[in-house]
Amino acid sequence: MIPRMQLDEDLLRRLWLADVTTTKIARQLGCSQSTASKRAQQIGLPRRAVQTGTLPQALIVGLYVDDKRTTEEIGAQFGVSHTTIRRVLRARGVTLRRAVKRCPDLKAECVRLYRGGMTMKEIAPALGLTEAQVHHRLAKVLGVGSHGGARKNAGGWQRKRRWIA
Repeated sequence: MIPRMQLDEDLLRRLWLADVTTTKIARQLGCSQSTASKRAQQIGLPRRAVQTGTLPQALIVGLYVDDKRTTEEIGAQFGVSHTTIRRVLRARGVTLRRAVKRCPDLKAECVRLYRGGMTMKEIAPALGLTEAQVHHRLAKVLGVGSHGGARKNAGGWQRKRRWIA
């Protein structure tokens, strides 16, 4: 039998009754969401299951379809997770939109900076990326191989030619 994880039950009780989300409770207690929920039930705290029938489903569909709000925004408005909102939308026959990339211009910005003379090492922190992410974006746009024309030898990767920009 696996030993039971020690949790601060007083803290769990206070946070649970204060309607802090299970995610935040789990993070604060250093356990998983399911562990926090199970322990809450074991010590007699009320269940928190959200019944989608209690949500204004027509309004949710309108916010998503007509107002183009995201499931995260709608969930925050009603105090539920984006997964619950997605469940409501699917049950109502709504086709869900694909997630939009937050910054589609990163490739173009990487190329602009690279062509401007910056190295990948300089570009990475400027854009909040890793060097590998910068390399990947440059490789896609400039059409070079996966290692940017480098070859591996005993000392690691070695440049064999510069990208033509």
